Amino acid sequence: MAQVSLECKRRENSGKGVARKLRAAGRIPGVLYGANMDPVKIDLDQKAVHNLLRKYGLNPIITLSIEGAGNGEGQQVCMIADYQRDVFQRNLLHVDLRKVDLSEKITKMVPIRIHGEVEVRVRGGILEMRIDHIEVRSLPLDIPPAFDLDISKCKTGDQMRVSDIPIPPKVEVLHEPEEVVLSIASPRKGTETAGEEGAEGAAPAAE
Repeated sequence: MAQVSLECKRRENSGKGVARKLRAAGRIPGVLYGANMDPVKIDLDQKAVHNLLRKYGLNPIITLSIEGAGNGEGQQVCMIADYQRDVFQRNLLHVDLRKVDLSEKITKMVPIRIHGEVEVRVRGGILEMRIDHIEVRSLPLDIPPAFDLDISKCKTGDQMRVSDIPIPPKVEVLHEPEEVVLSIASPRKGTETAGEEGAEGAAPAAE
């Protein structure tokens, strides 16, 4: 599990006007929460959070330095709990951070990373995902950034289940082993028929 550092400032005010001013200045509002603590309103550099998400995803361990925090609050260990983006421009709007104890197990969603889809398409298969994240429980440092699933040898009609995903020994998966993760379908008949009819209709014009 990746461990990264992130800086933020404590903020006292909230509301749409405050959020707009922060975003105009290249920052985004956020909140840090956790067990045995009151939620702390913060703001963070938008680009720093964007780069963190792009490089590490949702599950890095973050050492958060809080400028303007009270005694004992200046540095916290946390993880990203959630974030919001603008629907159209995809700009970050808000981020929630959850304080974690590295000695206590937590529940997190881990994305499934697919490999080999090109090979499946070459053989005429269509990938149909049923679930794209796996819920797990483990110590924070044992949570993987993603689960890698190789489908390069899958054929039409094949399915892959939770039990097919390589899981580290210290990670508990909170799904039934037989739950279907994905299936490989054949092209729809309507698509094939349209292609065949088009080919037949084009033949006389070539004469």
